[in-house]
Amino acid sequence: MMRTMLLSSLLGLVACSSAHADDQAFTNFIAAMKKHTNRLPSPVSVSAVGAVEGRELVLRFAVTNRLKKTLTLYPFELPWGGTYAINWAAVTGDGHVLEVGYPFDDRFAPEEKVALTPGQTVTGNYHLSWMLDPARVPANTDIVIVWLYSFPAGPLEGKDQRPICTGVAYIHTP
Repeated sequence: MMRTMLLSSLLGLVACSSAHADDQAFTNFIAAMKKHTNRLPSPVSVSAVGAVEGRELVLRFAVTNRLKKTLTLYPFELPWGGTYAINWAAVTGDGHVLEVGYPFDDRFAPEEKVALTPGQTVTGNYHLSWMLDPARVPANTDIVIVWLYSFPAGPLEGKDQRPICTGVAYIHTP
Protein backbone atom coordinates (compact mmCIF):
# COMPACT_ATOMS: atom_id res chain seq x y z
CA MET A 1 0.00 0.00 0.00
CA MET A 2 2.76 2.45 1.01
CA ARG A 3 4.72 1.52 -2.11
CA THR A 4 1.66 2.22 -4.30
CA MET A 5 1.10 5.61 -2.64
CA LEU A 6 4.76 6.52 -3.10
CA LEU A 7 4.67 5.50 -6.76
CA SER A 8 1.45 7.50 -7.30
CA SER A 9 3.01 10.56 -5.68
CA LEU A 10 6.15 10.24 -7.80
CA LEU A 11 4.09 9.91 -10.99
CA GLY A 12 2.10 12.96 -9.92
CA LEU A 13 5.29 15.00 -9.52
CA VAL A 14 6.55 13.93 -12.93
CA ALA A 15 3.21 14.76 -14.55
CA CYS A 16 3.02 18.14 -12.81
CA SER A 17 6.53 19.07 -13.84
CA SER A 18 5.73 18.32 -17.47
CA ALA A 19 2.38 20.15 -17.46
CA HIS A 20 2.41 23.21 -19.65
CA ALA A 21 0.19 26.13 -20.50
CA ASP A 22 -1.00 27.28 -23.89
CA ASP A 23 -3.30 29.81 -25.47
CA GLN A 24 -4.94 27.26 -27.76
CA ALA A 25 -8.02 26.89 -25.55
CA PHE A 26 -10.40 27.58 -28.44
CA THR A 27 -8.63 25.04 -30.65
CA ASN A 28 -9.03 22.46 -27.88
CA PHE A 29 -12.69 23.47 -27.41
CA ILE A 30 -13.43 23.01 -31.13
CA ALA A 31 -11.67 19.63 -31.12
CA ALA A 32 -13.93 18.53 -28.25
CA MET A 33 -17.01 19.61 -30.20
CA LYS A 34 -15.89 17.66 -33.28
CA LYS A 35 -15.82 14.45 -31.23
CA HIS A 36 -19.60 14.64 -30.93
CA THR A 37 -20.76 14.37 -34.51
CA ASN A 38 -24.03 12.56 -33.71
CA ARG A 39 -25.63 15.30 -31.63
CA LEU A 40 -27.95 13.33 -29.35
CA PRO A 41 -30.45 15.26 -27.25
CA SER A 42 -29.05 15.70 -23.78
CA PRO A 43 -30.79 13.89 -20.91
CA VAL A 44 -29.86 16.80 -18.66
CA SER A 45 -30.09 20.55 -18.90
CA VAL A 46 -26.97 22.37 -17.77
CA SER A 47 -26.47 26.02 -16.98
CA ALA A 48 -23.53 27.97 -15.59
CA VAL A 49 -23.00 31.49 -14.34
CA GLY A 50 -19.67 33.13 -13.67
CA ALA A 51 -18.87 34.28 -10.16
CA VAL A 52 -16.05 35.54 -8.01
CA GLU A 53 -15.65 33.92 -4.60
CA GLY A 54 -13.01 35.82 -2.68
CA ARG A 55 -10.39 36.20 -5.41
CA GLU A 56 -11.29 32.88 -7.06
CA LEU A 57 -13.07 32.75 -10.42
CA VAL A 58 -15.70 30.00 -10.60
CA LEU A 59 -18.46 28.70 -12.82
CA ARG A 60 -21.55 27.85 -10.78
CA PHE A 61 -23.22 24.92 -12.51
CA ALA A 62 -26.73 23.55 -12.22
CA VAL A 63 -27.57 20.15 -13.76
CA THR A 64 -31.20 19.00 -14.06
CA ASN A 65 -32.35 15.51 -15.05
CA ARG A 66 -34.81 15.93 -17.97
CA LEU A 67 -35.67 12.24 -18.26
CA LYS A 68 -38.52 10.32 -16.65
CA LYS A 69 -36.03 7.89 -15.14
CA THR A 70 -33.28 8.19 -12.55
CA LEU A 71 -29.76 8.74 -13.85
CA THR A 72 -26.77 7.53 -11.86
CA LEU A 73 -23.24 8.76 -12.37
CA TYR A 74 -20.02 9.26 -10.47
CA PRO A 75 -19.41 12.67 -8.84
CA PHE A 76 -16.32 13.18 -11.04
CA GLU A 77 -18.61 12.97 -14.11
CA LEU A 78 -20.47 16.14 -13.13
CA PRO A 79 -19.28 19.45 -14.65
CA TRP A 80 -17.52 20.44 -11.42
CA GLY A 81 -16.15 16.94 -10.75
CA GLY A 82 -12.53 17.67 -11.65
CA THR A 83 -10.12 19.63 -13.78
CA TYR A 84 -11.10 17.94 -17.04
CA ALA A 85 -14.83 17.51 -16.36
CA ILE A 86 -15.54 20.30 -18.88
CA ASN A 87 -13.75 21.85 -21.85
CA TRP A 88 -13.56 25.61 -21.78
CA ALA A 89 -11.85 28.70 -23.12
CA ALA A 90 -11.74 32.20 -21.67
CA VAL A 91 -11.30 35.46 -23.52
CA THR A 92 -10.99 39.02 -22.20
CA GLY A 93 -13.12 41.89 -23.41
CA ASP A 94 -10.26 43.09 -25.64
CA GLY A 95 -10.02 39.69 -27.37
CA HIS A 96 -7.05 38.15 -25.54
CA VAL A 97 -7.43 34.38 -25.03
CA LEU A 98 -6.31 33.47 -21.51
CA GLU A 99 -3.58 30.87 -21.31
CA VAL A 100 -4.59 27.63 -19.59
CA GLY A 101 -2.42 24.96 -18.01
CA TYR A 102 -2.88 21.22 -18.02
CA PRO A 103 -2.18 19.97 -14.49
CA PHE A 104 -2.12 16.38 -13.33
CA ASP A 105 -5.56 15.30 -12.08
CA ASP A 106 -6.22 11.71 -11.12
CA ARG A 107 -8.65 9.85 -8.87
CA PHE A 108 -7.41 7.04 -6.66
CA ALA A 109 -10.34 6.39 -4.33
CA PRO A 110 -13.57 4.87 -5.63
CA GLU A 111 -16.55 7.19 -5.33
CA GLU A 112 -20.15 6.33 -4.62
CA LYS A 113 -22.50 7.14 -7.50
CA VAL A 114 -24.91 10.07 -7.39
CA ALA A 115 -28.56 9.46 -8.32
CA LEU A 116 -30.46 12.21 -10.14
CA THR A 117 -34.18 11.55 -9.97
CA PRO A 118 -36.49 12.90 -12.69
CA GLY A 119 -36.59 16.70 -12.49
CA GLN A 120 -33.92 16.87 -9.77
CA THR A 121 -31.28 19.62 -9.95
CA VAL A 122 -27.80 19.38 -8.43
CA THR A 123 -25.32 22.24 -8.20
CA GLY A 124 -21.59 22.70 -7.84
CA ASN A 125 -18.68 25.00 -8.61
CA TYR A 126 -15.95 24.53 -11.20
CA HIS A 127 -12.84 26.48 -10.15
CA LEU A 128 -11.15 28.11 -13.13
CA SER A 129 -7.92 28.22 -11.10
CA TRP A 130 -7.65 24.47 -11.65
CA MET A 131 -6.31 25.34 -15.12
CA LEU A 132 -5.92 29.11 -15.05
CA ASP A 133 -3.03 30.78 -13.22
CA PRO A 134 -4.70 33.54 -11.13
CA ALA A 135 -1.52 35.66 -11.40
CA ARG A 136 -1.98 35.78 -15.21
CA VAL A 137 -5.62 36.92 -15.10
CA PRO A 138 -5.88 40.67 -15.67
CA ALA A 139 -7.49 42.62 -12.83
CA ASN A 140 -10.66 44.67 -13.27
CA THR A 141 -11.59 43.24 -16.66
CA ASP A 142 -14.45 41.41 -18.31
CA ILE A 143 -13.96 37.75 -19.17
CA VAL A 144 -16.22 35.50 -21.22
CA ILE A 145 -15.96 31.74 -20.70
CA VAL A 146 -17.23 29.35 -23.38
CA TRP A 147 -17.75 25.89 -21.90
CA LEU A 148 -18.69 22.39 -23.08
CA TYR A 149 -19.93 19.55 -20.88
CA SER A 150 -19.99 16.06 -22.33
CA PHE A 151 -22.56 13.92 -20.52
CA PRO A 152 -21.23 10.42 -19.76
CA ALA A 153 -22.78 7.82 -22.04
CA GLY A 154 -22.83 5.07 -19.40
CA PRO A 155 -26.09 6.13 -17.72
CA LEU A 156 -27.86 6.12 -21.12
CA GLU A 157 -27.80 2.33 -21.55
CA GLY A 158 -26.53 1.28 -24.93
CA LYS A 159 -25.65 4.74 -26.20
CA ASP A 160 -22.08 5.06 -27.36
CA GLN A 161 -22.24 8.76 -28.17
CA ARG A 162 -21.91 11.39 -25.45
CA PRO A 163 -24.50 14.16 -25.65
CA ILE A 164 -23.06 17.63 -25.08
CA CYS A 165 -24.26 20.82 -23.43
CA THR A 166 -22.56 24.14 -24.10
CA GLY A 167 -22.87 27.65 -22.81
CA VAL A 168 -21.28 31.02 -22.24
CA ALA A 169 -20.68 32.71 -18.89
CA TYR A 170 -19.43 36.15 -17.93
CA ILE A 171 -17.17 37.23 -15.05
CA HIS A 172 -15.78 40.65 -14.14
CA THR A 173 -12.45 40.10 -12.37
CA PRO A 174 -11.66 41.93 -9.15
